[in-house]
Amino acid sequence: MILILKVGVVAMSFKTKVALVFAILLSASFAVTVGILNYRLYSRMTRTAKIQLEKTVDLLSYSLKGWDDAIRGALQNTSKQLDKMDLNDIRTVQKVLDYVQYGMDSTDLHFAFEDGRIYKTVGHIPKGYDPRQRAWYKQAKNAQGLIITEPYIDLFTSRLVVSYAVPIIQNGVFKGVLGSDIPLTYVEDSAKDHSTNDVRIYFLDQKGFILGSGPLEQGKRFLEVYPEKASIFKEIQSHHDGLIESDVDGKPKYYVYTTVPGFSWKVLAVSDKNFVLKDLSIIQQTIIAISIIATVISIILLFILLNILFKPLKRLTKLIQALASKDGDLTIRLAVHGKDEIAVISKSFNTFLDKTHGVISTIKHNSTQNTQIAHDLHDRSSEVSNNATEEQQRIKVVVHNGEDVIAHILTGADNAASNSDNLMDTTHTLEKVRTTIEEFSRGLGKNAQLGVDCSNKLERASKDTEEIKKVLTIIADIADQTNLLALNAAIEAARAGEHGRGFAVVADEVRKLAEKTQSSLGEVHGVINGVVQSVNDISKDLHSNAQEIVKVSEAAHSLQGVVDENVRGIQTIINTTIKDVQAFKEVAKLAQNIMEQIHAIENLATSNQESVKAVAQASTSLNQTADVFAHELGKFKT
Repeated sequence: MILILKVGVVAMSFKTKVALVFAILLSASFAVTVGILNYRLYSRMTRTAKIQLEKTVDLLSYSLKGWDDAIRGALQNTSKQLDKMDLNDIRTVQKVLDYVQYGMDSTDLHFAFEDGRIYKTVGHIPKGYDPRQRAWYKQAKNAQGLIITEPYIDLFTSRLVVSYAVPIIQNGVFKGVLGSDIPLTYVEDSAKDHSTNDVRIYFLDQKGFILGSGPLEQGKRFLEVYPEKASIFKEIQSHHDGLIESDVDGKPKYYVYTTVPGFSWKVLAVSDKNFVLKDLSIIQQTIIAISIIATVISIILLFILLNILFKPLKRLTKLIQALASKDGDLTIRLAVHGKDEIAVISKSFNTFLDKTHGVISTIKHNSTQNTQIAHDLHDRSSEVSNNATEEQQRIKVVVHNGEDVIAHILTGADNAASNSDNLMDTTHTLEKVRTTIEEFSRGLGKNAQLGVDCSNKLERASKDTEEIKKVLTIIADIADQTNLLALNAAIEAARAGEHGRGFAVVADEVRKLAEKTQSSLGEVHGVINGVVQSVNDISKDLHSNAQEIVKVSEAAHSLQGVVDENVRGIQTIINTTIKDVQAFKEVAKLAQNIMEQIHAIENLATSNQESVKAVAQASTSLNQTADVFAHELGKFKT
C-alpha cells in the first residue's frame, strides 16, 4: 500500500517521507555538531593565541631583565674593584675600564671624579664638559647606589642609550661615579627578532617613546604614530600587565603587555585577531566539507537501506492491487516469505480471505433458498390480490354510502351554528380592542416626541450653563487680578510707611473682598457643575424613556396587527363551521348503511386470514435464513 501525502501538486510515498525525515534529522545533527565544534575551536584558538602572546611578552620581559642584571652585575663588580684600587693610578684605572668596556655592550665606560675629572674609554671629552652637571652623576651621588637613567640620545654617539651609574666610595668618602652608556640595540634587536607580519613587538618607556620595535623606528613616540590608540596606551601605562581586545583602528586586535622588572618599561605584543583565526576558517571549511560529504553518503546509504527494507512491502502492495483488479476473485492468495512483519501481515490477510470466502459461499447458498421462498410468497400474494379486488368493490359501496352519512351528520351541528354566533360577537369585541390599541399607540407616539423635545431643551440648558461657567471663569480671573493688585498696594503702602497706613487698610480690605469673591465663585462653580450634571442625567433619562415609549408604541402597533389577524381567522372559522354543520347532517343519515357494508368486509377478512397464515409460514422460513446470515456475519467484528 502506498500512502500519499498531498501538498499542492506534490505527492510523496511513505518511504520518501521516512527518508526525508531521517535526512533532515541527520543534517540537523551535523549542523549542530559543526556549530559546537566551531564554537569550541574558536574559544580554544583565541585562548591559545592569548596565552602564546602572554608567554611571548613574559619571555621578552625576562630576557630584558637578564640583560639588565648582566649590566648591573658588571658595573657593581667593577665598582667594588675600583674601591680597592688607587684611583690616582690612571693607567691601571684605564686598563680596568677598557677591559670592562670590552666585555660589555657599551658605547662608553667612564669614571668621573668629584673634582671634575673624567676618564673615558671611547671618544674625546668635549671642552668645558663637566660630568658633575650630568643627570647620571647627580642621581648616583644622591642615591648612593646604582641608578639607571631614562632613555636619551647620547651626546657623543647620537644613539638612543640609557646610562647605568654607580658611586665609588673609598673608606666612606665619595670619590666619583662610574658610568656606562648602554645603547638599546639589544632591545631593538629583540623586538625585531620576535616581530612578524602578524605579531608586532614594541618596547615602550613610561613617556611612550619606542625603545624597540619591529615595524617602527627607535626613538619615535608611540602616540605620534598611532594617535587613535591613546586610550589603549593609557590603560597599558596604568596597569602592570594585562590583555586588551580592541578595534579602535577598524581591525580587531589583541594587545598583550607586561612591565619589565626593574624598569618602568612596557613590553607590548600586538596581533591581528584575523591572524589568530585564520586557521579556524580553514578548519571550518574542512569540517563543513566533511559534514556535507558524510551527510550525502549517509543519505545515499539510507536510501539504499530503505529500498532493501521496503521490498517486501512493495511486493505486498503489488499483490493486493492484483487481488483488487480480479473482479472480487477470492481464490487468490498472497505468498508468505520469511517471518518478518510483512510475512505476518500476508498470513493474516490470507486468513481474512479464507473467512470471507466461506461467508460469501454460505450467503450464496442461503440466497438460493430465499429465492424459492420468494416464489411461494408470490403465489400467496396473488390469492390475496384477488380477495383484495372483491374487497375493493365493496369498499366503493361503503365510500358511496359514507358520503351520504356525512351529509346527514350535519343535522347534529345546530350547536355549531350557535358557536358561530358567539364567534361573531367575539369579532366585534376584538374590533373595539383594535381601535383602543390604535388610539393608545398614537398617544404613546406623542409622549415619545414630547420626551425627545424636553431632552433637547435640557441639552440646550446644559450648554447655556456652560456659558455661565465661562463668565464665572472671567470673574475668577478678575478676582485673581484684584488680589494681586491688593498685594501690590500693600507692598507700596509698606514702603510709604506712616503715610501709607490708610492705603494699606484699604488694600487689605480689597484683598479680603477678592478672597471672598474667589471662595463664592468656587461654591457657585460647584453648584453649577451639580446643576449641569443633574440636567445631563435628566436629559439622558428622558431620552431613554422616549426610546422605551417608542418601543411600547411599536409593540402596540404589532399587537394591533395580531388582533386584525385574529379577527380574520375567526371570520374564516365561522364560515367553515357553517359549511361543516350542513355536511354533518347528511353523514348521520348514511351511518347505518356503512355498518352493513362493514359486516360484508368482515367475511372477506376471514378468507384473507388463511392466506396470511401461509405468508406467515414463508416469513418464518425467511427468518431462519436471516438467522443463518446473522450467525455467519457475526464471525466478523464490525
